[in-house]
Amino acid sequence: MLMPDCVSKTVNSLRKHKQWHWDNTNVTNREWLALNMMTEAKAGFRAFNEGPKGRR
Repeated sequence: MLMPDCVSKTVNSLRKHKQWHWDNTNVTNREWLALNMMTEAKAGFRAFNEGPKGRR
């Protein structure tokens, strides 16, 4: 039988390094995604909606 919260503590200790990197880069990644979506996604959606049916 496992001790209470043993599995969750083990998983959290294994994720600690990954979580630290995520916490330090999520703001810059969010800013990059926002800038990327403003231009490339708009052009892609327009081409899909307004382009010739055979070239979609």
